[in-house]
Amino acid sequence: IKLMKKSLVDLPTVLFYLLVVASTLIFSLSPIIVVIIAILFGIVVQGKEK
Repeated sequence: IKLMKKSLVDLPTVLFYLLVVASTLIFSLSPIIVVIIAILFGIVVQGKEK
């Protein structure tokens, strides 16, 4: 629980975390696909912050 509180620092991170958990449980996505989506999401969020 401590690690989760420190890792989920802002709203986009929380939303992405919930999306990953839901998609993994519901659709049984490959971890590789989840990692690729996470990379793209990080690039988009980082671009909007600048």
